[in-house]
Amino acid sequence: MGYTRWSDADYQTYSDTTNYRAATSVSAVFSNTAAPPSDFVVQNIQVRESRDSELNPRSTPIILGLDVTGSMGKYAAQIAQEHLPNLMSHIINNSVVSDPHILVMGIGDPRAYDSYPAQASQFETDLRIIEQTRELFMEGRGGGNDHEGYDQAWYFAKYCTATDAKECGRKGVIFTFGDEPPASIPLTETEWKKVFGNKEYPKFSSMQELYAEVAKDWQIFHVVIEEGNYFYSGKSSVINGWKRIMPPSRILYCKNSHDITKICVTALEVLALTGDEPLPSKIFEDDALRHAFSGLLASHLTPPRQPE
Repeated sequence: MGYTRWSDADYQTYSDTTNYRAATSVSAVFSNTAAPPSDFVVQNIQVRESRDSELNPRSTPIILGLDVTGSMGKYAAQIAQEHLPNLMSHIINNSVVSDPHILVMGIGDPRAYDSYPAQASQFETDLRIIEQTRELFMEGRGGGNDHEGYDQAWYFAKYCTATDAKECGRKGVIFTFGDEPPASIPLTETEWKKVFGNKEYPKFSSMQELYAEVAKDWQIFHVVIEEGNYFYSGKSSVINGWKRIMPPSRILYCKNSHDITKICVTALEVLALTGDEPLPSKIFEDDALRHAFSGLLASHLTPPRQPE
């Protein structure tokens, strides 16, 4: 996928004709109320492709993993309704990364009783990003087990995608969004089959090993939604859970969900830095960004470079 191009004008027409931006409920944003389309269920997906084309000659695959469990549905809706179109507009109009191809996932809990723990759209470059995101099913469950299955986006990127970027030595980008800690151990074979069906089971000894393997081909971030109920009551367990697996520079903190677009755009800008280029000044000047990138600032790490 990836043979067309995003247009702000097309989105404006779509929004006006469907009244999309005026939607005020989760059910008005997402069209499926009983189940996702069968071809969105990860168990049924063999591969999702991100390919270069004449209109997108240097594709950058980007996976957005939305937490669709009970406490996070309204934030998934806000990301779909507000941030997806803004993110595409900012990336395209400001050349933040080259030729973005966006795939959106619905992330549930494979270690609990979710019927559809992982869903995935196609990699798209135009209005279909919005149209397909609206087809995700907000299952609204989760297991009460003090984590969600954010790692499903990592497994999916590693084992269910084929990208020209990887073949050319360039990394894709993964953003997951949610208010809970990650799971503390990788998927068991039974849990893997629940999500990925009969694909060969990749056994990992730890979440750190899984992260390191996926990070060979993908730049991985998690955006902590601090407005979520779980974070409000379990802040330390959320922060410590992520720090056990990921570098602090890859954990982004969002106090106000309306700041998601600028946090993601800034993360992409940091990835694009080369050599000894300084961090964007807005990280120091903007309160929301200074908080979001506190892990990067505190660790004094050289900003990661995007491979050529």
